[in-house]
Amino acid sequence: MLSRIPGFLLVLVLLGALLHGTRILLAPLAAALLLAFLLYPLNRWLMKKGLNRTLAVVIPMAGLMVAGALPVFLLVEQAAAFLREWPALRQELLASLNDFSLFLNQRFSVSLERQLQWLNDTLGNAGNELLPWLGNTVTSFTELLFFLLIVPLFTALILYYRSRLVAGLIALTGQRYAALTREVLQQSILSYFNFVKGMVVVYVAVGLLNSAGLALVGLPYPLLLGFVAAVLTFIPYVGIMSASLLPIAMAWVNFQSPWYPLAVVAVFAVVQVLEAYIIFPWAVGSRLQINPLMLLIFIIAGGILWGAIGMILVVPFLGIFKLVADRVPELHAFSVLLGTEVPARK
Repeated sequence: MLSRIPGFLLVLVLLGALLHGTRILLAPLAAALLLAFLLYPLNRWLMKKGLNRTLAVVIPMAGLMVAGALPVFLLVEQAAAFLREWPALRQELLASLNDFSLFLNQRFSVSLERQLQWLNDTLGNAGNELLPWLGNTVTSFTELLFFLLIVPLFTALILYYRSRLVAGLIALTGQRYAALTREVLQQSILSYFNFVKGMVVVYVAVGLLNSAGLALVGLPYPLLLGFVAAVLTFIPYVGIMSASLLPIAMAWVNFQSPWYPLAVVAVFAVVQVLEAYIIFPWAVGSRLQINPLMLLIFIIAGGILWGAIGMILVVPFLGIFKLVADRVPELHAFSVLLGTEVPARK
């Protein structure tokens, strides 16, 4: 048994390298496959009602795009609201900087000339790092744009050619596993539906926690701001940053103290940690029958390999892999590792 471990580790390393090196192709393809699972019931129902294959694909895809436009709309609304608050925020910011400058001068005898020198040095160092940062930002934006364009196309094509793809998969696995392959595909669709239900629980919990935190800080409209932030967390990094801008600006303008914006940042930071390491593994893992420890390990591994999108995609695919491991004797060890059942002590 121990002699198999080095070979297993080698396969694991090679698989990780392959997944990381091909993420530009495999990440959108994986996302498209999961979306096709989500839209398959509607696609199948429309075809049973007599619609041709093209319309049965176009209608679910149109509904998906409308639903996907909601986070984008909220993102734009948050940006517009922040711009409306910017004139008042700018005045408060300049006044606070002036007060801080006088505080340094009076309390620590730091002259205005020395403060300006520090500011110039800081801006100079930031300028040296600006070009690499802009390059990384452009690269990330290009990859995100490619992802958003190619995923709907992949999804539509998977739905359109689903019968041929299933037939090809059965041909690859052989007739011996034909019934198992069909069962796993059906259970995968059900498993992904459970994943989506778990995500709804996550967003409701995050929205409530955000709202409670903002209410404790004293911001107006805490429910609105909290749930908008929860929905926008669907967009990795950019979503939560955009969602936090308006509450931070409102805290600054309303209370005229730096502690309140910092409190808003602390609320979002704490909720994000709770969501990543407690709420998400509990709400999603329990529905997929995967124990939270292994789920958390694979979420981190997904982030290492594919970034933020990998942390999202790894969960349903882990659920699908467990479905296969539960039914294939050679993979029983993985079924035991991923399962939630506590073995009886012997």
